[in-house]
Amino acid sequence: METELYVERQHYALGVYLFILCVLILWIQMFLLDRWHAAWMPIGEAFVLLVILNALYIRTRVSNKFVQVGPGILIPFVWDRIPIDDIVECRGVRYRAPGEKRAWGPRWERFEGRRCRYYDTRGAMGVFIRTADRRHIIIGSKRPEQLLDAIETARHWVPEDTLAKTRE
Repeated sequence: METELYVERQHYALGVYLFILCVLILWIQMFLLDRWHAAWMPIGEAFVLLVILNALYIRTRVSNKFVQVGPGILIPFVWDRIPIDDIVECRGVRYRAPGEKRAWGPRWERFEGRRCRYYDTRGAMGVFIRTADRRHIIIGSKRPEQLLDAIETARHWVPEDTLAKTRE
């Protein structure tokens, strides 16, 4: 039986979403504003906005069996599902120096000299995970200590039926 231990939802600042909305409206008005496209414009705007907003939201979920992380509100795509048994190492990290400007969002970058998959929206702290198949993943978090505790709890999970048998 799967037991949920931790859930975190991350999103960008409101200003980022408002900026994207303004650019999208201006773009559609500049390039698609003729009679034929005018009828389809609200549908196109809504679809593009939904895709962009979906990509700018990251959810992390830890259960006793998996760590799931990835972008998506309504359409969870590109989810990374890491079996707890495959985690070889996990630790809290600061992956960006204070004030250093770098990209945010799901991406590939280098960390400690190795290729690493990042999932973050804001901030510079998170949890580093190395798997048995040598994948390196950093999950950004507003609460990295709680995320790390949940992963460690899952790694040392003892099923209820095993506890019941040892008590008998």
